[in-house]
Amino acid sequence: MVNVKRKGNNFEREAAEKLKENLDGSWKRIAGSGALGTNMQEPLLGGDLVGKIDAFPKTFRLEAKVGYGGAKPELLSNAIGRQVYNDAGSGIIGTTFDSLPAATHQYRYYASIGTITDDLTNETINDAIAVYDFQQNDWWNYKFANRPTAWLSYKDTSGNEQFIFGGGSQCYQIAGTATSDNGTPIETVIEGVVHATTPDLDKEWREITASFNPGAQAKIQVAFADTFTRAFKTWVDIGDTKDGVVNYHFPQGSRSKLLFWKVYDNSATARYNFYGLTIDYDLVQRR
Repeated sequence: MVNVKRKGNNFEREAAEKLKENLDGSWKRIAGSGALGTNMQEPLLGGDLVGKIDAFPKTFRLEAKVGYGGAKPELLSNAIGRQVYNDAGSGIIGTTFDSLPAATHQYRYYASIGTITDDLTNETINDAIAVYDFQQNDWWNYKFANRPTAWLSYKDTSGNEQFIFGGGSQCYQIAGTATSDNGTPIETVIEGVVHATTPDLDKEWREITASFNPGAQAKIQVAFADTFTRAFKTWVDIGDTKDGVVNYHFPQGSRSKLLFWKVYDNSATARYNFYGLTIDYDLVQRR
């Protein structure tokens, strides 16, 4: 069994030694890993390491973390495992992992992974970008008008963080609140499925209530099916989202084991925020 506390203490000591070797100044580990400062809510006693750099007047307090999650490393890519290998179409080609363009910017990791097929939705995305958010522990699939072949995250002369990528023979910037991508409207699609913890039973679907920001231009679609097979899904538009909180009744006779829903937008005039939805249904018991 790994003693995580001892492992953390050793790591902090090693980190202090490395800082001494590579930076002019003095560095040391704070006793108790700053626990006293945390308990007393005193910032001057917090942090894992404390030190100074010669010719710089301020004191640095650093956090040094290791061993969280136990002795085994966490595979962040488990959530997109079905996009790496599947029988539905394209997966991420294994030979690209050592050389695919990728970068980290403001708590997100971006990787140009090529054409993929998600075997849950059976949707194919050409020139896909896998995006992982470290703070939210969530993955997205992006697609830009121009496929990134190189990424760069940096600080400009004013100290502002910038994020750019190269595609073809040009360089592009990711910034601001633009609603178009190199002149092309930014399309977004959010798709989910509801089985109400009883995927084996039929439901009579009644209505949907969804919450957005007022003025949103996204639209809502639904499909009723008993399987995940794409050919059996017939998507139907049920309404827009401009009122913010919207409520729509499903067509009479809407009955299936699964309800698929989709929020999509292809507007170059407005952004939208999607806060969530609820579904009203009646469970059909077996006779």
